[in-house]
Amino acid sequence: MLVHRSLNDLMDVHVLAIGVYKDEQQVLEFGHWVENGQLMPPFELMLQGQSNLAAVCFAQQREVQTRTRQDFLLYLPELPTPLVGAAMQSVLYFPLSVKGEQIGCLTVQSPQQYAFLNEQTDLLRTLCSTIAIAVANANVVHRLQQTREQLVMQEKMASLGGLVAGVAHEINTPLGICVTAASHLQHELSQINQLQQDKRLTVQAFNDYLEGATATCQMLVNNTQRVAALVQSFKQVAVDRAAISVRELELSSYFAEVLMALEPELKKALCTVDYQPQPGLVLVADAGILARLLEHLLMNSLQHAFLPQQSDRQVRLQLSQQGSQILIQYQDNGQGMPAELLPRLFEPFFTTKRHQGYSGLGSHIIYNLVTVELHGSIQARSEAGQGLSYRILLPMLRRPD
Repeated sequence: MLVHRSLNDLMDVHVLAIGVYKDEQQVLEFGHWVENGQLMPPFELMLQGQSNLAAVCFAQQREVQTRTRQDFLLYLPELPTPLVGAAMQSVLYFPLSVKGEQIGCLTVQSPQQYAFLNEQTDLLRTLCSTIAIAVANANVVHRLQQTREQLVMQEKMASLGGLVAGVAHEINTPLGICVTAASHLQHELSQINQLQQDKRLTVQAFNDYLEGATATCQMLVNNTQRVAALVQSFKQVAVDRAAISVRELELSSYFAEVLMALEPELKKALCTVDYQPQPGLVLVADAGILARLLEHLLMNSLQHAFLPQQSDRQVRLQLSQQGSQILIQYQDNGQGMPAELLPRLFEPFFTTKRHQGYSGLGSHIIYNLVTVELHGSIQARSEAGQGLSYRILLPMLRRPD
């Protein structure tokens, strides 16, 4: 609107529109269109067939100029019907490009014949260079935002996939024991049944069977309870991640459930967690966000903190209340970060392991989860060789979004 008003002081700019090229749809998207001082709804023009002046300008990368309505026939087989309002007489189209990249086009139009002087056309031509750079920069920012959103989603899906694989692997052992125990119990029962039918069952044999059956049943109970606990913790964490689930959470027990679901990853990395929660802490928050926060903290440590030769891998997690806030203190005993790199820790795409395929979004996701989703604050401290620690403060009551 500001550009339109400024130009309208110098010339009769009844219409000002900027079309941006969309490669996937092969269209020019006119998101900025002002006519007679009014901001109009966005629209698109197809490039195929060059059936309009915008398509001719963009496809042939040349300026298009009409001084009267009949001049349209120099470029098109027939006179086009106006989208709205009066038919235009004087029309200027300029291609927008930056270093050979086609960005789109700009048009100014007037219902008056011979509305634009040569000096005014030169001014518009110069303005187009500036507008092209601005549009190109906006496109870059938009693409970066899309890339970031895609990478965040990929991280979430990969995280959930890893959790599924880890829990499945962890369940496999107790289930295998259950199958073996049940098979053994069935075999023993078959033997004792045969002895009874043959009238060879002795008191000693029956007592031995009862003793073995009792131990086998206890083994079945222990391992099925282990499986049930793993499945329950996984179901809770998976559901919390998949849906918005704001509720009152007893933080000590909920984090214990999340830690149980992450136990396969911790065991694989030979890492222990020293969990020190203050009991009775209640937080009103989105459970899925909290689960993702704890998972990202731990996975960041497992992937980045520990050197291959380090054997005493440990994470300390403490929960306490500080006024009307929950204090989460998290620290690993890994290699830490040099002081000069610490200020960049929460930057998106910052990583020291890009050559190993890491995106550099882990700490940035943690920062967003704490500050944006949970309305809290986070501070990081580290020194080379001294591990990395986070101090996270979360309000006990969720603020309305």
